[in-house]
Amino acid sequence: MQLALLMLVLLFGNCAQFKFPALSQVDDKKRIAEAQTQRVIENLQKKPEWLFTGDICPADVMPGLERKIEYKAAGCVDNPDKCLEKCQADDANACYALSLLLDEQRGKEEADTQALYLRACKLGVVSACTNNAAGKSNISPDDKTAKCAADTFEKTCLRNDSWGCAMYGLALGNGLGRKPDTNEALKVLQKSCAISGNDSPACQSARKTEELIKKIEQLTKNPQ
Repeated sequence: MQLALLMLVLLFGNCAQFKFPALSQVDDKKRIAEAQTQRVIENLQKKPEWLFTGDICPADVMPGLERKIEYKAAGCVDNPDKCLEKCQADDANACYALSLLLDEQRGKEEADTQALYLRACKLGVVSACTNNAAGKSNISPDDKTAKCAADTFEKTCLRNDSWGCAMYGLALGNGLGRKPDTNEALKVLQKSCAISGNDSPACQSARKTEELIKKIEQLTKNPQ
């Protein structure tokens, strides 16, 4: 009994010493981060030469060395200024995390988000290549862009990027930048799920494409 009482005293004593951050402090931190993000966006809108390097297909600049993703958008939320500095200093993860952050806030079609994805791609982040190609497809859905996207998705799928496989399957199924090839499409769509698991967003997208391909095949075989 005495031991139990002693433990309670120690427990509540420790609790009394712990101070939760005031809500005003949390709000201040959030406001500072938002202000920094806006400043980063304003700096990027000036199109610095180190980042904006022209219209380049990501498939053409993917290096042989792949960089492991160490952190994502959350890694830049509190200090986007620092991420931008590290990106300029060729930190692939900083470029990728900042591009994801801006993607979440403004969309991957924005010029600054696209430029950051391309830089991360050049530095070896395979998923950044996929995202850059997907953004290009949305911005300019023409034959040249479709071919660039298909080339990129094929390469990123070969490097086991789940979204790369999902997008490459979509390109093959719809004849976007490639001759339609439903058999190959189904193979890479299945690979997307094998890489990331059935519950991943990439796999769910791949499953929808797979279902659509099979429905079209069935209608072709049995026209009404």
